Amino acid sequence: MTRQKIGILLLLCSLLTLVFFCTAVQTKTAYTPDNLIRLHVIANSDHQQDQAVKYKVRDRIVEILKEQLTGVQNYQEAREVIMNNRTQLIAAAQEVVAAAGLTYPVRLEYGRFDFPLRAYGKLILPQGEYEAVKVVLGNGKGANWWCVLFPPLCFVDISGNFLEREMKNEANTTMEVMAKQDENMVIAEIADENVEENRVGLSFKLLEWLNRDHGNLAKLKGLR
Repeated sequence: MTRQKIGILLLLCSLLTLVFFCTAVQTKTAYTPDNLIRLHVIANSDHQQDQAVKYKVRDRIVEILKEQLTGVQNYQEAREVIMNNRTQLIAAAQEVVAAAGLTYPVRLEYGRFDFPLRAYGKLILPQGEYEAVKVVLGNGKGANWWCVLFPPLCFVDISGNFLEREMKNEANTTMEVMAKQDENMVIAEIADENVEENRVGLSFKLLEWLNRDHGNLAKLKGLR
C-alpha cells in the first residue's frame, strides 16, 4: 500500500472520529436549562373536579400564549412576551376557575424552579433549575402538568378542541425556531437518529476503498 493511500486511510479514520465527537457535543447541547421556558400548572388537589379545572386552565393559557408567541425567535423575547401578558393570563385562569363554580385563588409566578428528571417524548430534560411559568391553583397540592413552552412544544403536545394542530407543520415551526436561536444547535432526537446513519455510511465507504484496487485490505493486514 502506498504512503498516499495510507495517508488517506488515516484521514478517513480521523473524519469518522470527528463526526462522532461533533454529533455527541451537538446532541448534548440541544436543550439546556438556559435555552427553554417551561409551563407548569399545579392543581388545587387531586379531586376529580380540581384536576379537570387544571386542564381547562392549561388549555386557556396555551391558547393565549400560542398567539402571543407566534414569530418569537429566542427565549429572551419569549420571556418578555409572557411577562407583558401576565395580567391577562391570571384573569383567564380565574375565569376558568369561576366558570367551574369554584372560588379558590390563582397565582402565577415566573422564575427559575427546580424540576426532576423528565421525559418529553424523545426529549430528556435532566434534573435541575429551569425558567418557567408556574400557575398555582388554590392550595397547589394536586397533581401537576407541564410542557416546554418555548420552543413551542406545548402547541404540538396537546390534542383536543381548539388546540389540535397539524403535527407536521407545528414540528417544522419548532425546528425553525431552534435553528434561528443557534445555527450550531441541532434537535437532540434528530442527532440521535442520524449518528448511526453517519457511522454506517462512513464505515461502508472505508471498507469499499480498502477492498478496491488490488486487495488493499489484504495488503493492510500484511503490514501488521
